[in-house]
Amino acid sequence: MKLNFQVAEQWDELNEYQLSQISGLLFQKKIEEKELQYRLIYYLFVKKNTLRNYFKFRKLINRVAINELVPYTEFLIKNVHRTVFPESIKIKGKKFYSPSPRLSNLTIEEFATADLFFYQWKTKNSLVDLERLITVLYREKSNTEIIGDIRKPFSKLDLTRRGSYTPYLDLNTKLAIGLTYLSCRNLIIKKYPVLFPPAKNNTENKKYQSFYPALLSTCLGEIQPLGNFNEAKNTLIDNFFSIVTENILLYREREKAAKK
Repeated sequence: MKLNFQVAEQWDELNEYQLSQISGLLFQKKIEEKELQYRLIYYLFVKKNTLRNYFKFRKLINRVAINELVPYTEFLIKNVHRTVFPESIKIKGKKFYSPSPRLSNLTIEEFATADLFFYQWKTKNSLVDLERLITVLYREKSNTEIIGDIRKPFSKLDLTRRGSYTPYLDLNTKLAIGLTYLSCRNLIIKKYPVLFPPAKNNTENKKYQSFYPALLSTCLGEIQPLGNFNEAKNTLIDNFFSIVTENILLYREREKAAKK
């Protein structure tokens, strides 16, 4: 019997079931390497949790040594690069929708709020803060059309209400959303090196790079290229960081010219 498997070669090719299961594995603190390898292989080859798929996988490992399958999973460990969030989550009968891939439809206020909860989750290993991060990112569908975003507009005042739902979301899905946010955040940092310079050593690499200073310095200084705080906070993050980068580079050029 011929066994056909179509195996993902990058993170964005994983379906939501695979993403949640693999995220759960990667955030586990106590798991032996051999068990991790086996389970990564399993979820990479088994796209849906069915009895048929289980027996199909068993036939595969009876024919092929586990060591020969390990290379297929290398990208899961070495290059965590997920840009697509689980499209929606349903909790207690309510449906909440995700941000766009790469967080491209987030405003700077939404991003700064999400990033604060992300920081607290990562530094304190606080599940409550991961849930708060999800509450910021996932919202009900808007009644009015908003270009590039089907979610209701972001409001800090609505966080408490939506936050009462997220504790009921299963843990692996929470971790999948957290992992995707982390990956998108890393891409943003890489895209804007002027604002977020690469770490010079391993010690610096561990330091948290907050997005609040960029927002506050732009909105509260004498020069406000995006207007006051209330105006600037609704700017999409790509537009915001591009304009801030341009202004920093312009300032550096003027400073250099003044020294000549």
